[in-house]
Amino acid sequence: MMLIYQYYKHGLLARIVIGLQQVQGIDYAYTIEGGMKGINSTALTPKFDMGEDGAAESQLARDVFGLGLHYYGNKDYSPISSSVTPFAASTSLKPIFNGNISAISQNV
Repeated sequence: MMLIYQYYKHGLLARIVIGLQQVQGIDYAYTIEGGMKGINSTALTPKFDMGEDGAAESQLARDVFGLGLHYYGNKDYSPISSSVTPFAASTSLKPIFNGNISAISQNV
């Protein structure tokens, strides 16, 4: 199996492309403190996916899972592009400001 790793400029893993034919992409997002924010998108559609997997111009298949970790509400992560909101909003969340995860959203 062939894996292609891509990293952010500050060293964290940004994306993995799986397979010799590049059949699946896995995107990673982090909070400003460097904690894991999520994997892929909780919506699983190309419109909300960070790597736009499954879009018409993409050769990669649509994502099969997504995960979002919520620490202290909707202010722990801001996407670079305001047109893409990859993670579900946390509405009835009790914020925890000590670094622990207070909620998880997922889609399979």
